[in-house]
Amino acid sequence: APTDERASVRPEDVIIELNAGNIQQVLEASMQVPVLMGCYSPSTDSSRTLLTVLEKLVVEYAGAFLLGKLDIDANEEALQAGDIAGAREIYQTLMGQYPEHYAYQVAFARVLVAEGRGSEAREVLDNLPPEERDAAPARGVRASIEFGEQALSAEEIAALGDRTDSEAQYQRALRQVADGHYDAGLEVLLTLM
Repeated sequence: APTDERASVRPEDVIIELNAGNIQQVLEASMQVPVLMGCYSPSTDSSRTLLTVLEKLVVEYAGAFLLGKLDIDANEEALQAGDIAGAREIYQTLMGQYPEHYAYQVAFARVLVAEGRGSEAREVLDNLPPEERDAAPARGVRASIEFGEQALSAEEIAALGDRTDSEAQYQRALRQVADGHYDAGLEVLLTLM
C-alpha cells in the first residue's frame, strides 16, 4: 500500500533510466529492493501511458520498489548508430536475469541481426515459445534476417555507384530494410511496384 513517506521521495531516487553503463548495478540493487523493469517506447501512446502510471506508483510507494526504465527506441537508435556492444550487453544481462521475459530475447535477436549474425538470431527466435515466436516483434526480426540474406553487402552496394536503374534501387532498398531503416527502404520498394 502507498505510504505517507512519498513527500520525501523524489522520482530520481526511485526511477532509473537503464543503459549499458548501469544495468549490472541495477540488477545488483534488485537483490535488496524489488526492481520493476519497464520497457517502453516514447513513440507509442499506450507505452507512455503505462510508464506514467508506473512512475506515479513507484513514487506513491515511497521506494518500496524501484522502476528501471528501458527506452526501446533509444536502444534501437544506439544499434543503428553503431553502439551494438552496449545494446548486446543490456539484453544479454536482462535475458540472464529474466529468462521468462521474451521481449528481451527478441531484442537480443535484433542486436544479433545488426551484428550480421542472422543464423544466431534465428536460433534465439526458434527457442521462443510458439505464441512468442509467431508474435509481430519476432516476425519483424525474422523479416530483417530474410532481407539481410537477400540484400547485397555494404561493399556491393557501394560498388553500384551512382546507378539509378530499378535493380540498383531495389538492392539499396533491401539493404536499408536489412539495416533497420524500414521506412526509407519500404518507401523505395513501394515506389518500384
